[in-house]
Amino acid sequence: MDTLQSSMPEEGIDLDHHHHLFLVDIRGLFKPSQKPQRRAFVDLQAAIRFIDGRAATLSAFLSPLNQSADAAMYGLVEEAFESTMSKTYMLRFSGTPSVVLTCTPSTHDGAFEPYRRVYPTAGADV
Repeated sequence: MDTLQSSMPEEGIDLDHHHHLFLVDIRGLFKPSQKPQRRAFVDLQAAIRFIDGRAATLSAFLSPLNQSADAAMYGLVEEAFESTMSKTYMLRFSGTPSVVLTCTPSTHDGAFEPYRRVYPTAGADV
């Protein structure tokens, strides 16, 4: 691999204190002149801010607490919803059921919270 062009350290990125990784791929589907960008985030909110309504794909690598990478889940996120009451997100993956993701620190105390769609940004709230 050519690591000279990459800003990734040779020893890798320390993810010991993080359990989720979000990959954003900005693509110019309808505007070929738009510069493609690819970034990795440990904070879903920061990833959504980076997308900022642009044409992008969002992938998630979720690893449960105190579990090895063997128990991890990776998938393409079709929609992301943010709770209006707590730091909780609901992710709907392509071809799989929805997953509720609690972000630290969270005040999540129930499954019946109202959510609003934050990715993709177009469309009505639910």
